[in-house]
This record gives sequence, C-alpha cells and structure tokens, in this order.
Amino acid sequence: MKISRVKTETIAAHCHAPEDDPMLKVYWDAAVQYVLGYTGMTKRDADKHEDLTVAALVLVSDMYYNRSYHVASEKVNQIVDSIIGSHDYNLLPGGGVDERR
Repeated sequence: MKISRVKTETIAAHCHAPEDDPMLKVYWDAAVQYVLGYTGMTKRDADKHEDLTVAALVLVSDMYYNRSYHVASEKVNQIVDSIIGSHDYNLLPGGGVDERR
C-alpha cells in the first residue's frame, strides 16, 4: 500500500481505535512527515517503498498508545525526542533560534 493512499479506516484498524478519533489524522500526518523528513524523500518517492507505509503505521500506533512525553515515569518517549531533535537548531554551529531571524 502506498503511503499516500492510506485511509483512516486502515489507521484505525492498525491502532484498534475508533475511526472517528480526530487524533488519528494528526498522528498519521506527523508520522508521514517524520518518515519523509528522516529519509529525505518526497511522498511520491516514498510511494515506491511499501515498507515505509508499514513504518508510518507503526509510528502512528506508538504515538497513539504512548501519548505522553514521559513513558514509565523517568524514560523519555523516543519518538517524541527524535522528532524534536530533528528540528533542534541549538545543535547547529552558531545557532540559536534568535540568530536565524
């Protein structure tokens, strides 16, 4: 199945969630963006790799069931940490948010 053709009912079935849960779309969009950002692909490129659809579905499931930043009290949610880290300008040389403006 192509990543661009996944329907809400597929996501809901994968997560064992009600189809009308509005968070499914939020998590799906975030999961697809994560996959595209991580791979550097466009949606069109990602459509050629059905295993990326599976990866995005696994991410959605993880996001759906682990909705808090801290999992098991002291452990940080790795998906959230990875998403935030991929946008962390503080790690770039000379970079803070204020310097980019």
